[in-house]
Amino acid sequence: MTTLCTAIGLLGTFYGIQQGLQGINLSTEDTKELITASKELLVGMKTAFSTSMMGLGSGSLFTLVLFGCDSLRQKRRDSLRQKLKAIAR
Repeated sequence: MTTLCTAIGLLGTFYGIQQGLQGINLSTEDTKELITASKELLVGMKTAFSTSMMGLGSGSLFTLVLFGCDSLRQKRRDSLRQKLKAIAR
């Protein structure tokens, strides 16, 4: 699950960059057109940043949840082993 969230964040990053660069005409010398294009690029970068952070953040959250669940499982296993040892004696 963690890898999936990270991959979705990474894909969102590239999507945002691609969307931002899509409407930019680098061969123009019109300053107003370049300013408009740079605004579109910034919107795309905002999308890239937010999806990246959401993917990495949710991946980290799932890692913590999995770590907590694994710790509980190990505690239950150790408790059961102690009970079985007590019964066997």
